[in-house]
Amino acid sequence: MEDSRVLEFYNGISGMRYSLIKAGVDAQVVEAFDINDTTNDVYDHNFGHRPFQGNIQSLTAADLDNYRAHARLLSPPCQPYTRQDALQPPLILFVENVVGFETSDTHEKMIEILTTTGFATQEFILSPLQFGVPYARPRYFCLFLEFNEDTNFENGEFNLRDVSIVSSEIVDAPTENDARSGCSVSPEDQYFVPLSLIERWKSAMGNCFSSHSSKVIIFEKN
Repeated sequence: MEDSRVLEFYNGISGMRYSLIKAGVDAQVVEAFDINDTTNDVYDHNFGHRPFQGNIQSLTAADLDNYRAHARLLSPPCQPYTRQDALQPPLILFVENVVGFETSDTHEKMIEILTTTGFATQEFILSPLQFGVPYARPRYFCLFLEFNEDTNFENGEFNLRDVSIVSSEIVDAPTENDARSGCSVSPEDQYFVPLSLIERWKSAMGNCFSSHSSKVIIFEKN
């Protein structure tokens, strides 16, 4: 069986592709799409392939079908999605966006369309804090799988949940926080930030902000 073929939309500096690599997924990214010169320069440097650079609204369903992709990864701007009819819908969709998207009209429409066209869905709000990284950046994630009798999410009862944890809780009790984050299997030690690094910076905490933020605290030290 051939490796899964993947399209990466709004590729940025290739975070989604690196996630596939780190997860050990047998997948081939057959094309990436982004309109930004700088991020495409970085992507080209990292992988030796320059993404399609242009407005994806110019792409037709037939254009996308030509890639014969099984999965599509999206990390779009905090704006409503464009929509194109698909002749051959993918088997998997993975969407990332800002917290707050899950309460938007666009989100409601997205879920409605994809569930009525035969996708099973599971949604999460996750932050690096839940994985031992002292960085506060909660994000919305949604996984869509083509529904059939074999479709089964390992933890189907877990859905959107507001998780509020501080880094010390993760360092002191990772197993407890695995349960709070909906993970059924404890992450391996290799995925945690080394304790020596955390102790070095004590309670320092990184926060994510944008140009629209009116007031931010970047670092706080005792």
